[in-house]
Amino acid sequence: MEIKVFPLLSFISLVLLEGIHEIEGLLESPDISVTQSSVSEGQSVAVTCEAPAGRGIQCSLYRNTEETPFKTEGSSGSQCDFTVSAEELLQGQTLTGNQTAVNLSCVYSTGGSSSTRSNRAEVKVLGDLTAPQLTVNPTEATESDSVQLSCESLSGSVSKCWFLSDGQRVTESPSACQSSFTGAQLLRRRNHTADAQVRLECQYVEVIAGHLSPSQPSNSVTVTLWGLTVNPTLFPVSRPVGISVSAAGVTEAGSVTVTCVAPPTVGGTTWRLYRDTQDSPFMTKTEEQNRVQFTREQVDTHTPSAWEGGHIRKPQDANANTDTRWHRHGGASRAERGREPER
Repeated sequence: MEIKVFPLLSFISLVLLEGIHEIEGLLESPDISVTQSSVSEGQSVAVTCEAPAGRGIQCSLYRNTEETPFKTEGSSGSQCDFTVSAEELLQGQTLTGNQTAVNLSCVYSTGGSSSTRSNRAEVKVLGDLTAPQLTVNPTEATESDSVQLSCESLSGSVSKCWFLSDGQRVTESPSACQSSFTGAQLLRRRNHTADAQVRLECQYVEVIAGHLSPSQPSNSVTVTLWGLTVNPTLFPVSRPVGISVSAAGVTEAGSVTVTCVAPPTVGGTTWRLYRDTQDSPFMTKTEEQNRVQFTREQVDTHTPSAWEGGHIRKPQDANANTDTRWHRHGGASRAERGREPER
């Protein structure tokens, strides 16, 4: 009787292979996919483990080369869905550097058999970039003056930065980390007062995992903007203040008083005293009434040279060298030289 050897050997080999697979319980590996390649701390990523066939599976999710799964899910179909937080990806460890890459893989089991590991999917956990240091010069300016801003990272050199004024970005795209802006550019608010203060901050940006990631905000610096153009409809000023001095001249040991008066309806007023044509005041005072007085002693406390030459001319003089502005609810006006205060 003739025995066909080759078909018999093929059959025996097939039986042996199936037996080995049955013993090891190996099924064909699944596919793994993630909805995004990077997450920040506090965020989550969706992970899918999909078996090639079958229904009613149990899936296990692994980090890197770990032998123990950190999450398991069951499914009545052929696909398991996981939601993984950045903290779970990091295993509770502190993020080191700007980013940490984690490789995810999965296996599934059904009918007492398990698959081999899937392919790997990488997810990067992005950390917060450390806050930079902002320096500003000068901290007082007019609309047309240039203000120099420098944003420096404590961890290294940076090239692109956002500058923020009162929480809003000054430019639409990142600019150089050493930039110059005018007072008008820094003033993001349209409905501003005649004198305004803006709070400046900065952030540097880096490309991490294909994304433009800003750092934490820097320290804040307040800049005062003087003599701004005001919309008279929004901030009406009825008429200028009056100003007078108590003496036509004063010796070094003498005293003089400057009196400034706003319209009768004005109250809760901030007054600023100016010298010559200077745009920055050399003295500021707040009064609840519509009248204020500056004395020589008060002025000398702020600037010893306020009465340079030992005398001050009355405002009736065409060359009077002192004037004032009043400021209330955004209204501001420089005094008319030669106008006596209202009684």
